[in-house]
Amino acid sequence: MAKPFTESVVEEAALDMLGGLGFAVAYGPDLADSERGGDYGRVVLEGRLRRALGRLNPNVPEAGIEEAFRKLTRPDAPATVSLVFPDCGSYHR
Repeated sequence: MAKPFTESVVEEAALDMLGGLGFAVAYGPDLADSERGGDYGRVVLEGRLRRALGRLNPNVPEAGIEEAFRKLTRPDAPATVSLVFPDCGSYHR
């Protein structure tokens, strides 16, 4: 009998694929304890995001990194929508 197609099947396949591409796989509660202070409501791992912004943009001054961080972490800001989904305006016309 075939294994039922559930969320965990998709999750395991995605983790295997991402692991094969070189991404590190971590257990969620471990991340919550170490980077979220045990708060699952904090979706963005702020330290990782700031480090990644700095690593990906080595020539951008700290003020620019902080501006990018604010735009990415404030979902109510119109700039976030256009930054993440640049063509979304055409869908709402």
